[in-house]
Amino acid sequence: MAGDELLVQVEREALKTKEPAVTANLSFAGKYAVLTSGNRRLGISSKLNKEQKAHYKELLHEFDTESYGLIIRTNAASVADETLIAEIRSLEQEWSQMRENVCHKTCYSVLKKARPTYLEDVKNQREGSVSEIITDDRGLFETICMDYGIHPKQFMTNGSVPVPVDQFQVPTISGTADSLTLTYYHDPMLTLSSLYSVKSSLEKALREQIWLKSGASIVLQHTEALTVIDVNSGKNIIKKEMRENLLRINLEAAKEIAYQLRLRNISGIIIIDFINLLAKEDEAVLLKEFRTYLKDDPVKTDLIDMTRLGLVEVTRKKIKKSLRDSLKMN
Repeated sequence: MAGDELLVQVEREALKTKEPAVTANLSFAGKYAVLTSGNRRLGISSKLNKEQKAHYKELLHEFDTESYGLIIRTNAASVADETLIAEIRSLEQEWSQMRENVCHKTCYSVLKKARPTYLEDVKNQREGSVSEIITDDRGLFETICMDYGIHPKQFMTNGSVPVPVDQFQVPTISGTADSLTLTYYHDPMLTLSSLYSVKSSLEKALREQIWLKSGASIVLQHTEALTVIDVNSGKNIIKKEMRENLLRINLEAAKEIAYQLRLRNISGIIIIDFINLLAKEDEAVLLKEFRTYLKDDPVKTDLIDMTRLGLVEVTRKKIKKSLRDSLKMN
């Protein structure tokens, strides 16, 4: 009712002309699980197989999903059950403490601030997909290290003349030898940006035209309502074995498009105009392969269908600004 005070969470930041959105269904996200206050059920990542889903349903039946819900993330499959359960208990405690604290706060109080975007991006990476994190910002380096459990006392050596420690090895997957390297880079002769050609890589990531190895190309354009992607055969006009050649170009383009959506963080409605294929069965092969490529995206991405005009419809969940919009803001 009007005048009631609600505990809400900002679920989407302001994008262009759209206002930020809030929800009363609070989410407490961990690396392996998410606790939800409103959606009170057990959800399991669709990327886990049937055996894994059955295992987690049995493992987590003891948790009180009448007072909160749980979502098991894909990363849970890479850690021991004890690690997952420990994280869920920690999320339970965080939700319980917030409910106690809210009673003593005034309206419009901030109970919890979002973690820095770079820490969330690091946390949300699939286990084992990143082997090293390098930064030339000492403060940033120490913040990331602490997020991985490195104590501030470890930032300096214990010798008679303490010196800063510039690299740490931290475990990434419980119970295995895999590790993640955290490195502070400092070289006055060559900046980190120059070493990895960051400026030219960003410029390349914002180009409208992307060339493929086959000689074909992709043209990617943004509008207010959606993103349009056109696949052109370009120099690849070999008429011999035309049917196979067109399918091969489209499959190459589909793989690159899936990569570009992740790289540029393009979201919303995406319309793709592939090269017209000569057989219906080839269209089915293209859509099947494209769906497979899109499954690698950690952000929810759905291939809807191919229209009667031969346009492929894709939607990608809006979570934060695209690379293009983020760079405009800076």
